[in-house]
Amino acid sequence: MFVYFNKKVSMPGGTRLRSLAWNSQQGWLACGGDNGLLKVLKLPGPGALNEFETKKDPFAAAQSNLSMNQTLEGHQGSVLVVRWNENYRKLTSSDDRGLIIVWILHKGLWFEEMVNNRSKSVVKDIKWSGDGQKVCIIYEDGQVIVGNVDGNRIWGKDLKTKLANVEWSPDARLLLFGTKDGKCNIHDYFGNFLSRLHICFDTKEEGSTIMGIDWFNKAEGYDSRIPTLAIALCNGKIQMMRHELDEEPVLIDTKMNIACIKWSPNGEVLGVVGSEKPELLVNAENRLSVQLYSHYGIHLRTLHVPGKRISTLAWEGGGLKLALAVDSYIYLANIRPEYKWTFFNSTTCVYGFEKKSNEEYCVIFWDTSSGKRHSKFVKGLICICGNEEYCTIATTGNEPDQYILSLCNSFGQCLAFNSTSVEPQFISMNKDFVFVSSDSTVSSWNYRSSLGEQVLSSKSTISVTDYSQTFHLDSHVRLAPSQEKDDGTKQSADQISCICSSSIYLMVGRDSGILHRFTLPQLNLESTDLLQCRPQAMELNCTSTRMAVIDMNGILRFYDLKAATQRKHENEESITCLDFERKDVWNMKWADDNAELLAVMEKSRMYIIRGTELEEPVLCTAYLCCFHALKILAVQMDEIMQQPESPGKQHLFFYETKSLRDTQQILEATQLQDVFFYIEEHSHPRLWVTLAEHALQKLDLSIAERAFVKCQNYFGVQFTKRVHSLKEPNEQKAEIYAYFKRFDEAERLLLQMTRVDLALNLHIKFGRWSALERLVVSNLEDDSVMQLTYDSMGKFFLERQNWKEAKKFYERSKNNACIAHCLHKLGDWKTLEGLMKSLSKDDPLLLYIANQFWSVGMCKQAVTAFIKHGSTLASIECCLDLNMWNLAFELGQKYDQEALVNNSFNQYIQYLLKCGNHTLAVEASETAQQYLLAAKLLKDLASKLSNNKVSSQAVKKTYVLMALNIEKWKASARSLKVADGDMELVVERPWHHAEAYHLWNCVHQHLYLNNFQGAFYASIWLNEYEGILDPQRLYSLQAVASYCFKRMGESKSAISKLEDCESLSNDSKAKLTRLADLLFHDHSQSNLVSSCEFICKECKSSFPVREKKCPTCETQYHMCIASGSLIMDEEFCLCGLCKHYIKSMHAINCQYCPLCHGHLAVSKAIKPMHKSQRRRTLR
Repeated sequence: MFVYFNKKVSMPGGTRLRSLAWNSQQGWLACGGDNGLLKVLKLPGPGALNEFETKKDPFAAAQSNLSMNQTLEGHQGSVLVVRWNENYRKLTSSDDRGLIIVWILHKGLWFEEMVNNRSKSVVKDIKWSGDGQKVCIIYEDGQVIVGNVDGNRIWGKDLKTKLANVEWSPDARLLLFGTKDGKCNIHDYFGNFLSRLHICFDTKEEGSTIMGIDWFNKAEGYDSRIPTLAIALCNGKIQMMRHELDEEPVLIDTKMNIACIKWSPNGEVLGVVGSEKPELLVNAENRLSVQLYSHYGIHLRTLHVPGKRISTLAWEGGGLKLALAVDSYIYLANIRPEYKWTFFNSTTCVYGFEKKSNEEYCVIFWDTSSGKRHSKFVKGLICICGNEEYCTIATTGNEPDQYILSLCNSFGQCLAFNSTSVEPQFISMNKDFVFVSSDSTVSSWNYRSSLGEQVLSSKSTISVTDYSQTFHLDSHVRLAPSQEKDDGTKQSADQISCICSSSIYLMVGRDSGILHRFTLPQLNLESTDLLQCRPQAMELNCTSTRMAVIDMNGILRFYDLKAATQRKHENEESITCLDFERKDVWNMKWADDNAELLAVMEKSRMYIIRGTELEEPVLCTAYLCCFHALKILAVQMDEIMQQPESPGKQHLFFYETKSLRDTQQILEATQLQDVFFYIEEHSHPRLWVTLAEHALQKLDLSIAERAFVKCQNYFGVQFTKRVHSLKEPNEQKAEIYAYFKRFDEAERLLLQMTRVDLALNLHIKFGRWSALERLVVSNLEDDSVMQLTYDSMGKFFLERQNWKEAKKFYERSKNNACIAHCLHKLGDWKTLEGLMKSLSKDDPLLLYIANQFWSVGMCKQAVTAFIKHGSTLASIECCLDLNMWNLAFELGQKYDQEALVNNSFNQYIQYLLKCGNHTLAVEASETAQQYLLAAKLLKDLASKLSNNKVSSQAVKKTYVLMALNIEKWKASARSLKVADGDMELVVERPWHHAEAYHLWNCVHQHLYLNNFQGAFYASIWLNEYEGILDPQRLYSLQAVASYCFKRMGESKSAISKLEDCESLSNDSKAKLTRLADLLFHDHSQSNLVSSCEFICKECKSSFPVREKKCPTCETQYHMCIASGSLIMDEEFCLCGLCKHYIKSMHAINCQYCPLCHGHLAVSKAIKPMHKSQRRRTLR
């Protein structure tokens, strides 16, 4: 960051200024001073240009001419406070006599809106809340008034202490009051005292008055780890806090008497103004200064201010200007921020900006030649650096003290990354290494060894050996990876201030001016020298023989470097400071093809320095990107950052050096031979190319060839020879026009010569396919030439992966193979299927299309293409590979490959079972329509689940799936014979297992609902499933259900059966006996008789429930699968899927069968039969 003065505005009559306020939205600057002075000035700000306007002169510096200068009359005393309410466009001012005036804009002029006069005390501060709805006014005697924007008082209170400052919290819920004795009290919105903010400094010493409180009004999504609350004491101490209760604030000692502090509009920089302490001054003169700190407390820049007294400062809305109230002047200073950006690969500009909405940084990769943009989102962006092919993005890692270096190409694709514990405060990059350093530790990353051979550049001068190292600068001891974190954090009194690198050197500068030079790639220390300054930025020229250094005061110096092999003796100095110096320099760029040329930005001007001589300056505020071929490319980062997601060509600016401009002028005025001699005296490859191109335009081929030889341009020499070999002048001109990409003129000359063939070759050579199509249509009628034209045009777009455009031209040439390739790349499978259907049988392209469908899992389409081609075996293999077993079995039967399909299917099922994936095996069997096999697998799976004590509901569902598969098998099988004996009984009664676990769950459900009768009747049927359910658990459940329903006989019978279980231990049997005696000793023998009978509705005779059939009249009754009770004379329905009966009263309340979960809408409703119907049925 660099700061320099740009303009000075004087007040009339030398009136001293006391206050300043800059409206960030509209650009108004209000200033107040003695004798009632109050002015509103208008300076161009972010809103000065609308979104459709751009600067006509891109190199012009930011203007600061006043467009408004209105004096507001109303104050008599010194105006001490001025504050803007930006949301409502109001200005509030107060003087030392207690008069407060609110001003409002009307028809371009400011008028009084409200006046308040309290002459008892002086107004010390006025602050509007962030939303502009409320205002807080404090007086020196402790009186506080809070009002709204309409002028109505909300509340007032006397705090009974001498106040100095007030500040709202960003959410307007808290008020902070600073006192003259160094205390800061926290009150709520209603003025109630909450707590006292902890000041980490000693407030009892002299000068502990709070001079400023500024709480940055952060937007939603702002990083909560960044300090936003700054409190400054008069003695120079500043405390930065993340919130009002922050226990670990950032502490700063500015070593100055502070007058005012203010956050920048984006909250990243804190401006501090004041005067240096007397004990630090060399002479008795008072020295004013402005200090800028980052939100982490890092000192960024100090700007010394001329004058005797400084009152306050104000930020411009874009954060690029500062206004200082010094004596009777307003000093305007320009700020050049250090953006997180770089330029590499000759055309790619990379910059990052913070996305406030999601606490992420968006990194834009902008191709300045094509205008294409690629976005990349990262967290914790620290810095960006680039060199030639790649750029490096440094971010914070997920672990503490972890930092990630990501190597990216021009599309934003991460090619390699490296993790380090060295905080990248400074970063540099050459064609093989990335160097980062903290205050005292240097780390190098040999990214070439991480890339791999496929991306290694031929320009790389080292092998793929990994030379990455980390060392502490003082000890210069290489660290092991395990020691990197501990030793790398060791602090040094003489900290690193900047680094730079070239292909052979790494230069490390320190605060004391010490310069360390390391040779690459081994990073051996070659020399340690002393500079005449504290370096802030350094850069080596293209030959590493000269280094440009900008110190902390913006002074540029040159240093000539001598390698160790060039020194005659050991005592000879390795670095020499040249007698050259420039002030207020904030950016520089060496030419990459000339070691003597350097472009620098000095204030609002750009200078080109050749050796130590300066060319004429040009007004410019852009940032330098590259300096190549005597041309400078600069980018207007200030304007880009206002709308970072939409950079454009208007933000790019090119500038030519004086020698190139002079050469172009001489070419227009003198003979080519004279220009040749002139360029020999000022030799540069770019000048020779300019001469050669001009000679080609004049058809002076001898001069052009000599110029190409001078700049060692082999292709240019060959071109001039080829042009010289042409006999026709028009043909020569056409070739030269093509060289300068003036293709229309070249085509016109060739057509005048009736050389259509040459015109066709010209367009084909340069890929001008639209012009080629036009030429063919207008001059030729040969379809083969048209087809070749369209194929060439399609190939052009195909090579550039523009599949859509390539497909368009291949359709015109009817090249089905290339159309299929484009459709595959586009993922347009529907159109590709249509193309497949349009092809004839046995077309070789069908195999390609079938394989493409196969690769994306579109089995049916792939099989269709294979069969149409006649590759039946390939179609079966496709089905087997994609596990489309149903289709595979169909094709196997059709093409007599059943053995192959069965063998593959059995191997696949065995593999799944071996891996323990039973569910996939079942799914594959169902897909293959092998329903009996699926039922067997489900039976085994259910048995396994039951043995593992898995939920009975899961076991029941497994048996339901088994039964459903058996039903499907019965419906599709030609024969119902079963070879497996275990499955024979299951096939006969497929729902038997599911019924067992369904009734088991039904009994439990009744018990949980205290429906003991339902539980008892449902438990009666469990005896039919003794071979399926665990007998011990079965009889236990029956005993509990019977006991709860007071059927003691049934309960005792179940306990007796439980005692007969062989799996029960003798100890358990004894406990059961004692339990039975305890439960049934009070009951008579008659009550313990097991009796459970129903009365037949037909013959009125009794029969056991377990029989489900009256022995007298042989009337058959059915069990309700929903409740487990017997259906007597109630209406019921039959499930169409599992063929079980359900009472209508239960079917009404549920849509699905409780057993098989089939939809009851397809079930058959049945009414109970009348007596006559039953008898007729019996007969």
